[in-house]
Amino acid sequence: FEWLRVYSPARLFALEQIIERRFFSPSVSSALVHGVLGGVLLLGLSEAGAFLASRIPGAVPSFGGEIEMINSGWPIITGITFSFMIGLIFAAGIILLVEFSERVLGHGVLASIVPALLIAIAITSYSEPRWILIGLSFLSSLVTCLFAIHLYRRYGFATLWLALSVSLILATAVRAHYLKDPGFVWQSNLLLVLVGLLLVAGIYGFTQRRLRTTLSALAMNRG
Repeated sequence: FEWLRVYSPARLFALEQIIERRFFSPSVSSALVHGVLGGVLLLGLSEAGAFLASRIPGAVPSFGGEIEMINSGWPIITGITFSFMIGLIFAAGIILLVEFSERVLGHGVLASIVPALLIAIAITSYSEPRWILIGLSFLSSLVTCLFAIHLYRRYGFATLWLALSVSLILATAVRAHYLKDPGFVWQSNLLLVLVGLLLVAGIYGFTQRRLRTTLSALAMNRG
């Protein structure tokens, strides 16, 4: 991502801080908090689209994710490793499209709409039996992509990567929980704990910085 350091260094800064193990720096704390909350909202948008689709006659539910989870037997491992890997790949694709769009179209709203449309067209499920389901799949993908692009343009690469990863981790946790198998349920709970710890780490970084600022101000006033 050397080219990104040249063209948009601010968007790469939080990731550089993570690589340098400055986990409680302001930029990393912001990425953690907004990434976790963004991941929750991304999953919510996706599940809302799936719920609306399930209410339309002719919709066929997919159990591919559950079958793969049962075959692997360890959603806590695949849920973490695959989520961060796939999240990184998706984030890199979004970044390439957004940065190219900004060079061609400028920094206006079109630089968000055009990449979102391209991604939505690519990931829409065209195998649905009814046109309304295909349209709903496209609309759900478009809204999700617009929000993901907003996260990148507003908060940077690290936030987008964390949001996509957290969304996938939470999706795995939900699937594992509803299988009702005790082994899968405790792994689901551990995945939720991991997401909670990421959020707590981000909040701790924020409060630590503010506490230091407040104590420094009090010390200066007393002096």
